[in-house]
Amino acid sequence: MGFVTVGVLVLCFIAGLVANQFVVAARGETDDARLQQTTLTARKAEFKGIQDVLVASYDINVARVAALYGEVNWLVVTDQLRPVGVHRIARRCGDQLRNHHPERELRNRCRCHFAE
Repeated sequence: MGFVTVGVLVLCFIAGLVANQFVVAARGETDDARLQQTTLTARKAEFKGIQDVLVASYDINVARVAALYGEVNWLVVTDQLRPVGVHRIARRCGDQLRNHHPERELRNRCRCHFAE
């Protein structure tokens, strides 16, 4: 009976040492993660100004698109996209391309807009 008690105590001692090693390893991983978080926070602070500019630029562009979208007369667009309107657009662009002269490229560039 004494040998069994000593064997159980030795096993408990070994289990305690193994558990302690897991705790030490977990503590080291936690410290590494904390250090990495601090480093990344400092790195993010370096780019805060750039991030603010990009966010503001995005907001301005969204507002511009919304304003332009509101200015479009959708009834005119749908009328011009009907088959007759599409043929008029194609004919107008074709005429501009036929009248195109390479030496006057900037002045005679094809401007394919919807027919008025």
